[in-house]
Amino acid sequence: MSERQTPSVAAGWVAGIAVAIISTAAVALILGGGAPTAPPPGIADPGRLFPWLSAVLPALRTATLIATIGFVAVAITATPEQRDELRRGATLSSLAWVVAIALQAVCLAAELHGRAPILGSPQMRGLLMSGGIVGILALVIDRARRFPWIEFVIVIAAIVPTVVVGHARTTGAPLLSSVVLTAHIAAASAWIGGLLVLAWLAVRRRPWWYLHLAGFSRLAATSVVVVAVTGLIAALSRLDTPSQLLTSGYGAIVALKTVLLSGLVGFGQLQRRYVVARRGDSPPTFVLVAGAELTVMAVVIALATALAQTPPPT
Repeated sequence: MSERQTPSVAAGWVAGIAVAIISTAAVALILGGGAPTAPPPGIADPGRLFPWLSAVLPALRTATLIATIGFVAVAITATPEQRDELRRGATLSSLAWVVAIALQAVCLAAELHGRAPILGSPQMRGLLMSGGIVGILALVIDRARRFPWIEFVIVIAAIVPTVVVGHARTTGAPLLSSVVLTAHIAAASAWIGGLLVLAWLAVRRRPWWYLHLAGFSRLAATSVVVVAVTGLIAALSRLDTPSQLLTSGYGAIVALKTVLLSGLVGFGQLQRRYVVARRGDSPPTFVLVAGAELTVMAVVIALATALAQTPPPT
């Protein structure tokens, strides 16, 4: 494939993935029971558009979060010269994250108009707080050259506000649930984001992309363990019996997400055997397998978006 063809193919893949995320999230919301419904009589009806946008836009917000944390995580172990290029990517992705948050806030405001105080909504306050933190991140990226870990800490801080106003606050131990979910999201985002950034560098033919491959492989292995453990804890806090994995919409989404994550472990083994072990001398193989991994990960993101809005079994 020529250099001229590569950007168009990549753009087509990104567009296809965006459509897949939105459509999968919508289907999972409908089948899982978390789809927006019409309000009771006497309550202002915002129509179907804004509630549905509010339901699927978190997937876009998650995608921009993942890209940001990927650039920031890889930059931690990069050289100063490499960091400059990665910081540009981190700045653009963090600005996209702010835009995604703003779009969701606008849709939520339209949905709440005439029904409840807009700023009185915990979800709105969480979005605004998260957007403010991400805005700070976009401003300090170029000024924190000597302390790349600061950027990573800010990204984690930006995750917390939207976590604490979600399912975590409805559990018996909201603080523990918030910590578990934050760790789950951070680990999954570092895993997916790191892979996305390395694939981006390989497609752009940066000769130093493979220098970060071994470090990413260790990060991915650690992330898999954290994602598995925190996911299990979160599932146990919402499901009373294993049978609910098959008898409830919430459980079915959890089960499907678990199956896909297990498949991703297999993809990781392929990368370690055919790319990492060969010291990155086969960029096309890495990009091919990474593309398959990222496609499955996109479906997982959509399922996670639907899961966060699907009521657990009662």
